[in-house]
Amino acid sequence: MLCAGYYFNLKSEVAGMKRTAILTASVLSILLLSTYISSKEVTKDNNKWLVKPQFEHVDINGFSEGLAAVKKNGKWGYIGKDGKIKIEPRYDLVYGFSGGLAMVMSGSKTSFINSEGVTVFTSGFDHINSEFSEGLAGFKHKDKWGFVNKQGAVVIEPQFEHAYKFQGGMARIYKKGYIGFINKDGTVVIKPQFKRAQDFSEGLAMVEKDGVNGFIDKEGNMVISKPEFSNVGMFFSEGLCKFWLNNKCGFIDKTGKIVIENIFNDAGNFSEGYAWIYDGSKYGFIDKQGKIVIKQQYGYVGNFSEGLARFSPAGYYGSYGFIDKEGRVVIKPQFIWNSIKGFSEGACSAATGGVNGWGFLKNTISASTQSDHLRKTGQMIGVIGKITGKEITVNNNDNGGSVFMGDTLCLYSGDTIIILRVTFPMMTVSRCELISGNRPLIKPGMKVYKYRKPESSGKL
Repeated sequence: MLCAGYYFNLKSEVAGMKRTAILTASVLSILLLSTYISSKEVTKDNNKWLVKPQFEHVDINGFSEGLAAVKKNGKWGYIGKDGKIKIEPRYDLVYGFSGGLAMVMSGSKTSFINSEGVTVFTSGFDHINSEFSEGLAGFKHKDKWGFVNKQGAVVIEPQFEHAYKFQGGMARIYKKGYIGFINKDGTVVIKPQFKRAQDFSEGLAMVEKDGVNGFIDKEGNMVISKPEFSNVGMFFSEGLCKFWLNNKCGFIDKTGKIVIENIFNDAGNFSEGYAWIYDGSKYGFIDKQGKIVIKQQYGYVGNFSEGLARFSPAGYYGSYGFIDKEGRVVIKPQFIWNSIKGFSEGACSAATGGVNGWGFLKNTISASTQSDHLRKTGQMIGVIGKITGKEITVNNNDNGGSVFMGDTLCLYSGDTIIILRVTFPMMTVSRCELISGNRPLIKPGMKVYKYRKPESSGKL
């Protein structure tokens, strides 16, 4: 249930100019949900269950918009963070909530339900994507792809060979074997010309053209082209992107400048200021200056999320636990390899084996501990200025960048820390979930930091 919240206007002050430009070209509105996830300090044995093992299976993506998919008696439904069933298990297959809807399947029938379990619409298409992104979902009909809105109405007629989700107001499409981009009107804004391309992230999209990897801006201009690189990462994360040269991995910034030399066998994307690295035998972590902050000592690791990263001493198929940003073991390795992904909305799926052995762990790191790391490693986007009614102006002294769905926002001043997560796709309007803190404590002078949600690596 949505409650009264605040609207944030993110504005950018340009040096030497009196006028103020709006940061993302419009107003960023944040409507805070009333959810509060309590946290405790790290303990010696941190096997704390938010929801004790009792299900046949759960969605390893965890909670989304306050609900998580669980399997019981052979059917799928949804629970809340109190562990209680919110939508009865009656479906053959379900997906996580996005934009207030979740795709569910019963036999051959595919439908979308709301958080109350009420069917909003039933798909009559050959195929429809499970996720609504920026209010739209791709669908396939008679071998062509288009988009529907959250009422199931066609808003972009099927006309493409394939279509992907909207990100930053644009979506990838295939035409005649090449990839281009459309806007939400269905207008082709970057003509199909790329053999390979990824979604826009932090204002740039990775593309491959004429055998060269690079990045384009939203006007289709190639702003980074590095033919000397053998490969580049799929997206920028926290201002940096991976590249490979001479079979070694490093990082470039948004100008294409090498900021972390290519000395690693492999590396992950930056998340909460850290990226994992691999030396051919063990995994560790570096910070954004390339300094090793957690030495290579693990058989396998994942990205940091909510202050914790999954790890396995034995390797990818070993038992998993969690470490914090000091490299301390917070949750001992004891969970099945394919049950652990990462924390989302204060919880993580986990299984120890056996019948009805799936549940959800609680993130027991305190909000202040987590926020201290975020404050040190995140990107400051401004300081809260004037508060008028529900409108809060965030003045910014640099470009700041855009805020997207899945980002974490941290409001910080002295001992007061408020953590939010952007849970609605935006370039103009966003709803944010209150992860921890007290909403009425938002006041002028608080610093605002943002952190990119880790992108899926395709594993676990």
